[in-house]
Amino acid sequence: MGSIPVGGANACIKYSMDYEIKNVFGPKIYKSRLEKDVIDMLKTVSEQSRESKSFFGHMLAGNIEQQFAARFDLDQQQKFLQAIYKHVHACVVEFDKGQNRIFERGNIENITYNLGNGPWINVQRAGEFNPAHQHTGNLSAVIYIDIPEAIAEENQNRHSEIKQPVAGIISFMHGDDSFWYRSLEHHQPTTGDILIFPASLKHSVYPFKSPVERISMAFNVYDITADIGP
Repeated sequence: MGSIPVGGANACIKYSMDYEIKNVFGPKIYKSRLEKDVIDMLKTVSEQSRESKSFFGHMLAGNIEQQFAARFDLDQQQKFLQAIYKHVHACVVEFDKGQNRIFERGNIENITYNLGNGPWINVQRAGEFNPAHQHTGNLSAVIYIDIPEAIAEENQNRHSEIKQPVAGIISFMHGDDSFWYRSLEHHQPTTGDILIFPASLKHSVYPFKSPVERISMAFNVYDITADIGP
């Protein structure tokens, strides 16, 4: 009985056939960045929110002492909503490609949605963390307002007893590991990043040791509807 050789000279064979890889299982994660002026404005919002002392932690899963309802003035709120709209819209379009679960009748043009009780501000300090959890709504998002370089440096200069560079990262988990795919996705955030993901996607945030504050804003997206074009 014959066999098909693997590797060696045969590894570079080019086949004359058409094929496609279908990305049909599992959630997607949208990643982009917000403009500096928006992040600078959100830093001001985070300070206003802390001063208001509208504690929000009782609504959340995190082992984080300082979590506050976001407090905007009218101009800040308008700028924030305008800034995130294009990202939520792009995320909805990309997530629906190949799925057609929400919008099946044509191109997704304008969308409407609400943010429920959000957004909220997370001020994470050394030793604090978010255990694995999921959110309510259609989508969830996190904006990284101020991520000190000291946290990334922890991961770069880790000691030999630390097996993985996970200080301050956000970790997404879905399904089980296999030879062909993984069940975990780690992201080391930097100031200005925005991530949007299905609200049901489980995720956690690891602690860090540096005497700094890791400041982020999070919100959920509810009741997405759309105007459908041709």
